[in-house]
Amino acid sequence: MIAIHTQAKEDGKSLSGREIVEMVLKKKVKYGPKETVRSTREIQLEAELQEERAESE
Repeated sequence: MIAIHTQAKEDGKSLSGREIVEMVLKKKVKYGPKETVRSTREIQLEAELQEERAESE
């Protein structure tokens, strides 16, 4: 997670905590096994992100 934040700073952008969480979740979904055990916190954060996307569209 620190690496993502550092990389973003090097690219001249600053990320919010939510954006970092979104990147981490995407990476887990993309590179993890098809069925992963997820914490309720992860599921809750992903649901919040989906709600925000729906509102912004």
